[in-house]
Amino acid sequence: MSDWNLCYGCMESKSADKICPHCGYQEGSTVLAAHLKPGTMLRERYLVGKALSQNGEGITYMAYDCNIGCKVLIREYMPEQLCSRVPDSTLINVNYNHLAQYKALMAEYTELNKSLARLRSISHLDPALDLFAENNTTYAVFECPEGQSLLSYLKANAGELSWNTVSKMFPPLFTTLSLLHNAGVLHRGISPETIFVTDKGTLKLGGFCISAARTNDTELDAELYDGYAAPEQYFADRQQGTWTDVYGICAVLYRILTGCRATDANTRQDFDNLVPPAELNSRIPTHVSDGIMRGLALDAADRVHNVTDLVTLLFDEMPAETEPEAPVLPAQPAGSTTVFNPAAAAAQAQQMAANGERRRQNPQHHDREVVSHTKKNPRRAPEKVSIFERIRVPLIIGLLLLGIIVIVVVFFQQAFGKHEDSSVPTASSSVSDNIIEVSKPDTTNIPRYDSVMPKLVGQYYQIKKTEMAGWLEMEAEYVYNEDYANGIIIWQELEEGADFMSGSTIKVQVSLGTSKKALPDFTGYTLSAYVAKLQELGFVINSEEQNNGEENEEAPVQKMIYKTKTDYEYPNGHVCGVEPAVGTLIDLLDDYKIVIWYADNPEITTTTTETTQPEETVGSSSSEEVSSTTTTVTTTAPPTQPEEG
Repeated sequence: MSDWNLCYGCMESKSADKICPHCGYQEGSTVLAAHLKPGTMLRERYLVGKALSQNGEGITYMAYDCNIGCKVLIREYMPEQLCSRVPDSTLINVNYNHLAQYKALMAEYTELNKSLARLRSISHLDPALDLFAENNTTYAVFECPEGQSLLSYLKANAGELSWNTVSKMFPPLFTTLSLLHNAGVLHRGISPETIFVTDKGTLKLGGFCISAARTNDTELDAELYDGYAAPEQYFADRQQGTWTDVYGICAVLYRILTGCRATDANTRQDFDNLVPPAELNSRIPTHVSDGIMRGLALDAADRVHNVTDLVTLLFDEMPAETEPEAPVLPAQPAGSTTVFNPAAAAAQAQQMAANGERRRQNPQHHDREVVSHTKKNPRRAPEKVSIFERIRVPLIIGLLLLGIIVIVVVFFQQAFGKHEDSSVPTASSSVSDNIIEVSKPDTTNIPRYDSVMPKLVGQYYQIKKTEMAGWLEMEAEYVYNEDYANGIIIWQELEEGADFMSGSTIKVQVSLGTSKKALPDFTGYTLSAYVAKLQELGFVINSEEQNNGEENEEAPVQKMIYKTKTDYEYPNGHVCGVEPAVGTLIDLLDDYKIVIWYADNPEITTTTTETTQPEETVGSSSSEEVSSTTTTVTTTAPPTQPEEG
């Protein structure tokens, strides 16, 4: 490792001094117990430097790719709430009580970075370059960004930018965000700290994390950017979606255009005092200010739902000076037939050209002027007409005829393709009725796919169900599986990458874990409590023989028998024995019979006998009778075999 002679703080060549002249990193600096030690080699390729940042999901390190010879960033999945670092080692030790959560979130982390890697062709995205498993965790390798964060860029530019500049910088980022959403990926952390400005002035989006790291009240410590996190991110039970990222990007625009950070959403829910951007900066166009405020709505139902709609609000309204002049046709009296007059049209075009590009102030008055002008010159010599003017009417007539022919052909195909007893439209049916009948099947049968199916297999069902609620619903079937832990999705109806419509419902299979269960210890359990525990594990609890609730004769024969037993070591009603023995593995999918004995002890009876004995007194020949008591306990001997209850 020393052969590379690199500073672990910036991966530049280091000098003889212990303090790096490039970044100020001091060799031998204290390292937290949870962090990898600088100088660690991963995958025999990546030289790990100092830790740059950490959140509830994991740790980001400066690193060096020894194969290629360039600086990279390495992200280690390391949620400290669920695991810890083995002392003086690179291995991670997972808390046994959180093993299922650790694996489920690691699978989500892996899938997130795989999805980003598939989108590496998008130049304004910071995708994973490499992904590998080591030390009981997963690592993702990213390109080391050249440039600075948007926050630093703003500080170097007086704290804000004009709309003219923003309207040129941000469209590629809007496109990138829309493509991410179409691929089923949400960011949830858009802020000036996760948007980077390259040396060429382009924007890149980075800082992706799993959903639990961007939501309050989850298994992990949430990293939320105040002022940029959406209201639903402060509550684990609220639905998140594309509108969550819309809030984040609008908060970024608010900060850039006004120089002020928006009030954080959690505070706004108690008292919303957010001022529209146009009131803070009068140079911001009104429609831009209104669009940003709609994207910052507290209620998700009132908020702009996707990036496409947001872009429409921000960019569709053009300045009045650039609006094209629409052609004006003379007003016609009711019931009259409009006749195309090439000479009048040419005269109108010439007049419009002479008037320049000025905007029409009163369209109705302008119409009257055109009509009056044509009436004063009824025999005016025809001026030169353009080719388009000559062919426009025949072209329109031809298109109308073609449309009518298509409608008639489709109508006859539908009419004669029906069953013999189907109703035939009468001659009195209107043309509009026929068109409706023909067009209905065409519009309803065409699938409108707008989303791509993500990978669900290997994901934690409850997490994905909450995360995708409203976008993709899942109908779960629970089955036993030896290869997947309890609660993990093992099969999905639609394959990864398939197209589907938002709001669809697909079937999935969720693992119940292994079907082999060990009989639990019965000590201290009453019969009812022990039976409830067995039922929780998946055992059949009916006392009569059954085929696991199925009428199929080939189904496994499974039953549970309850018997009483006299055993004074156990209170009445408590379980005092099971067969097979405690700890025996039983396959819930095979035949089995379980016998449970519980204590039923007879009551103790007491018999009292009184006898009188003479007592001698010194110095006296007479004797007196003295009473004494003898107690005899009569019990019933326990049976040699347990009695069937």
